[in-house]
Amino acid sequence: MAKLSADATLFGLDLSRAWAHLCQLGSSLPLLRWLQRAIPATPVALVQAGGPQPQAAGPRQVLLRTGSWLGEAAGEPAAPGKKAARFSALLLPEDLILTRSLTLPPMSPADLAAAMQLQVLTHTPFAEQDTYSAYSARPDPATQRLHVQLVLASRPTIEQLLQRVVDSQRLPQPPEVWAPTAQGPILCTGWGERPRLRHERLQRWRLLASALLVLGLLLALVLTPSLKLRQQALQAQQQTQALVRQTTEVAAQRQAFMAQVQTLGTLAPQLTQQIDPLKLLLTITRLLPDDTAVQSLTLEGNRLSLQGLSDNASRVHELLSREPGFRNVRLPSAITREGRSNKESFVLEAELDPSTFTLWQLPQGSSAPSTTAP
Repeated sequence: MAKLSADATLFGLDLSRAWAHLCQLGSSLPLLRWLQRAIPATPVALVQAGGPQPQAAGPRQVLLRTGSWLGEAAGEPAAPGKKAARFSALLLPEDLILTRSLTLPPMSPADLAAAMQLQVLTHTPFAEQDTYSAYSARPDPATQRLHVQLVLASRPTIEQLLQRVVDSQRLPQPPEVWAPTAQGPILCTGWGERPRLRHERLQRWRLLASALLVLGLLLALVLTPSLKLRQQALQAQQQTQALVRQTTEVAAQRQAFMAQVQTLGTLAPQLTQQIDPLKLLLTITRLLPDDTAVQSLTLEGNRLSLQGLSDNASRVHELLSREPGFRNVRLPSAITREGRSNKESFVLEAELDPSTFTLWQLPQGSSAPSTTAP
């Protein structure tokens, strides 16, 4: 018995990784990356662990961007005069982290995560349960390569440093953790980044709603002249229809009269050609002798089919042939004799003259109504 395969493939493509392939395609499109860069970044106050500079100059504000196609996270200096940042981030000292730069071919986020996991297992100097890793990947449009920055650190050391900074700086909420690299800071997930990410998500929804509102207003502005012209055309059409309704009463009466005349003109010939069944039965009853019994009588248009029993079927044929109104009287099948009753079984067919058995007859000197309008 054949087994069903669990692989979701279509023309050689793994459908289970379709989203990863779309993300990889999006990362290579300059327009999508430009749209991502157009989203306003959130200012974050960077707090350094120890040293006289943070106490003298205060936390340094930067603009942090996260959530790009390949897990990229980047930081850039904020413009002077910006308002105080709502969120804070701890910048790890460089002597507490290990960085590694890699250049890889284009790959999906899942493949990139697997490759980074292998690098972590190979190069970490810490115990496996104490190792923390983060990375950022930036595609190079010129070489079609990924420039990856991998950061390794000790998780207990980061937690101790974070607790010391929270106690010394008296921050209102736990800060995020970022690691410095040559390409800029890298977000270390798992600590205090959720409030900022939630704020950025809400900001993106607001921007999307604003863009949809502007698009709707522009669409309304473009469609307003066309809708106005359409309204004028509808009003002119309604006025034309009103004028037509005012003059249609006489035309409707004339049309009704013409229809009645035409109906009478077509109905009169049909009535004169239609056979009266009652008159036909009376005639057959009068013609057939007493020893003849009719078993079935079929009338289709002006064609009569008669089946019955008689002592002399030939005499029945002769009587109908001599009667006016019956034409082409014939016996389509042979006459047979019934064994028990000693009678002859016959089938007789004939054509009826409509002028003799008509259902309705025009009066003398009259003709069918004319269908020509007066």
